[in-house]
Amino acid sequence: MENQTIDKPQWLLKLEQESWQAELIISGLAILGSLQLPDLIGRFGQWALTYFPLEMGIFLYLIQTYLFFAASGLIIGFILHFILRAIWIGLIGINSVFPEGIRTDSDSYSKIFMENIKRDYSIENSGIESLDKLCSGIFVACSIVLLLSCVFVIDLLVLYGIKCLLDLFLPINIQLILASLFVLLFFVVSLLVMMLNSKKYQNNIYLQEKGYKVYTFYSYIIFHIFRKPYFYLVNLVMSNLNKRQFIGWMMAGMLVITLFGGYHMFDSKNVFLIDAPTFLGFYERTDKTFIEEYEEHLMIDGGPIYSTLIEKELIEGKMMKVFVPIFDNEQVVYSAYCGDYIDQEALDQEENKKQARQFYVDCYNKYHRVSINDEVIITDFIKHNHPHRGTYGVLTYLPTDNFKKGKNYLKVEKLSIDGVYRTMVVPFWFAGN
Repeated sequence: MENQTIDKPQWLLKLEQESWQAELIISGLAILGSLQLPDLIGRFGQWALTYFPLEMGIFLYLIQTYLFFAASGLIIGFILHFILRAIWIGLIGINSVFPEGIRTDSDSYSKIFMENIKRDYSIENSGIESLDKLCSGIFVACSIVLLLSCVFVIDLLVLYGIKCLLDLFLPINIQLILASLFVLLFFVVSLLVMMLNSKKYQNNIYLQEKGYKVYTFYSYIIFHIFRKPYFYLVNLVMSNLNKRQFIGWMMAGMLVITLFGGYHMFDSKNVFLIDAPTFLGFYERTDKTFIEEYEEHLMIDGGPIYSTLIEKELIEGKMMKVFVPIFDNEQVVYSAYCGDYIDQEALDQEENKKQARQFYVDCYNKYHRVSINDEVIITDFIKHNHPHRGTYGVLTYLPTDNFKKGKNYLKVEKLSIDGVYRTMVVPFWFAGN
């Protein structure tokens, strides 16, 4: 059956003809916005390392990798679209100024030379039209990436909510089985769609109808409110390009996005999400220093505080400032170690709040064990939000009386009911009082 032309109202035809104006404005704004995405995604990874359980590191790594690739696709796509659309506008403008095109009677070169130039380098109306279609195609591709990103974020939030709910009723091994079954079902449905569209089953009406119903039901679950625009755009592109063209463009785009996204991923240093315990274990080393453990090296746009923080490598005077960050994902550890405060009926609400605050200050002092050169120091921590990114933690000042001149080691251990949850070692030098 031949494709039938769909009658369109005049206002829609006019909008289609002038869509480049809206494309150009949106593309310009999108470039400014998308250029901020890698930094925001990097900050999300840094926050995730301190908020979610360390066991989720691989899951968070995969999420962040996808977001970096999606952001890279948007950046490349919108910049390319803006440049090509600007060239297209220039070609239209120059053609209106010089409607005759390249003239062969110019005194720049001989007539024969100019005829050859006109033959080889003239951009006819068909070329301008092709460039227009390419620009619109790139804009559609960016729209598809944007839709997929929205779908991904919403699905992620829903899955996380479901996991939190299941944590109340089911053990982790049952949850893993259910998750594996869901992923398996996804691949089975995808394989089914591929099989039904093979030449062997294309004309089987019964299988096509039943398969399409399964496909529709599953697409509702995954793509929800974005289902219709996403599938419309994807199938619009696929149905108007032959399979070889579609695969070629897709592979080329994926290659560029992978290179660009991979660069941003490694540049953010959040590759450590894949093995968060090992990353935090770096701060146990005694053979080197890390600049983020010394306050004088902190920069406004620098990374977060991951470890114990002192003023500088060379300490002078009678006191040394020590700040220890406490991450959100430590709450389970110190709550199990210290217990939780229980309101006392004999006290009013305000007094209970006061008692609770003191309870957790005492807990933080018990939860942290501080030593200088392996000699345990009695600490008096107070809660503190460090100015750098508002990092929450505890603060104290240690007397330097027992420090030795030269190299010393500050060790801070976070204790748990099973022993030591985390160890941080900060080398420093003491110049004397």
